[in-house]
Amino acid sequence: MKRGYRFSRTSRYACRAIVAVLLWSFGPSATVFPTTDESVSNTRGFLAGLGGGYLVPGGTFQKDLNPGIGYGATLLYFSAWNMILFESNLLYGRYDVNFSPGSYLSQVTVTVGPGLYFPVFDWLQPYVSLQGGVNYLSFTFSQTGAREDAYKPIGLMSAGLLVQPFD
Repeated sequence: MKRGYRFSRTSRYACRAIVAVLLWSFGPSATVFPTTDESVSNTRGFLAGLGGGYLVPGGTFQKDLNPGIGYGATLLYFSAWNMILFESNLLYGRYDVNFSPGSYLSQVTVTVGPGLYFPVFDWLQPYVSLQGGVNYLSFTFSQTGAREDAYKPIGLMSAGLLVQPFD
């Protein structure tokens, strides 16, 4: 069964290139690398991605923390069930403290959970997932050398676009 309008080969590559450039320009994460040559919607398998970005603190301690840098890795597994995936994330972030030079708050987050993906085209698939995990926080205070650690449960919802600009 045919799905939707079929673009010419040239226009497909042009659209893919435009979408890839827009996502690379405006998105915080790097390109996702497929483990197979087939379309994601037609196969089971893993996709892995690396990302990084500028972190802006929020909440109660927003005024005490400077914006920081974060890094992360994502692993997606496309199951044998149609449109079902599993996502896992490992994220790291660090914020410097405004009022104490050398002091910082760092966090490591690990999450895993199920999700759904929606094949729009063979090369473009939006997805959404709900995850649960743990957030490890470590505050290091440079003036006294003290360090406090805490583990907190975390819930995470993620959404994105899976783009395969090349066949």
